[in-house]
Amino acid sequence: ARIEAEAKTKREAEEKARREAEEKARREAEQEARRIAEEKARREAEEKAQLEAVAKAKREAEEKARREAEEKARREAEARAKREAEEKARREAEARARREAEEQARRDAEAKARRIAEEKARREAEIRARLEADARARRESQQRAMREAERKAIRAAEVATRREAREQAERDAEEAAAREAREAARLEHEAWERRVAAEKAKLAAETAAKRAAREKLQREHDERVKLEVEGLLKQQKAPAGPAPAVMLPASKSPKFLSALLGKLAAEKPPTPADLYEKALALERSGQVPEAVNLLKQAAANNGAAARRLGEIYANGAVNVPCDPKLSTRWFSVAEALGEKVSRAKGNT
Repeated sequence: ARIEAEAKTKREAEEKARREAEEKARREAEQEARRIAEEKARREAEEKAQLEAVAKAKREAEEKARREAEEKARREAEARAKREAEEKARREAEARARREAEEQARRDAEAKARRIAEEKARREAEIRARLEADARARRESQQRAMREAERKAIRAAEVATRREAREQAERDAEEAAAREAREAARLEHEAWERRVAAEKAKLAAETAAKRAAREKLQREHDERVKLEVEGLLKQQKAPAGPAPAVMLPASKSPKFLSALLGKLAAEKPPTPADLYEKALALERSGQVPEAVNLLKQAAANNGAAARRLGEIYANGAVNVPCDPKLSTRWFSVAEALGEKVSRAKGNT
């Protein structure tokens, strides 16, 4: 408002100055016109007086000439008439030249005054237009700045609102995902605990069954060895007869019995550690399925064998496909037997 008031005041001052300049130019033009008219009237009066004096002199000369002589008068009249005509023509030419010069001077003065006034008006119009353009540009700049500030404020508010909504949505999503992850982890842990408990129970049953079977085999083996040893001892102690068929061969000597007992003792069932070592040897030689069979026999009482079975089923091997369920089962057996197992392998 202050800028517009200043611009308005400036425009009014310029308009007042323009009006005063135009009034001044008008007064000067009127004064110049009056002066020219007065000068013209004066010259016309002088010319009139001069003409009247010339006419009076002419009349007096004519009267004198008529009195002196009609012929002389006639000649002089003709000469005078001629001179007067020439003088009149000269005066008229001079007067016409003066009038034309004055008229030209007047027109030049008017044209000059018009050019000055037009130039002044043009400059004033340019200044006024420039001032108005500056004021308009300032107003437009201020309006643009205000509109830009309003748009920025609106965008900032929209961005802040969207950011808050997005952050809230992200927080809600993260919380929901965290809850779902916790619930999934809890369910997975419970399922894993149930699987481990089931595997432990199954392993305990299998271990008990295998131990009972192994003890039974051991008892049967010991009983068989005992019977064979007793039979050999009875044959050794039998009395000598006449028939050579009842004689013990030389191979049935005490030395032979000792070798037989050692051989029978060496036929004891292999331990889980023996089975594990043999399985590793088979695996190194490329016989993976045979190694897996031995590892299964040893895994009931050997954590290393159970862990190796989990690794084989987790990654797959020659003629042994990958089986995540079996891998998890054997890793659980290995953990139940006290073997340290990486859960990454178990998940694989």
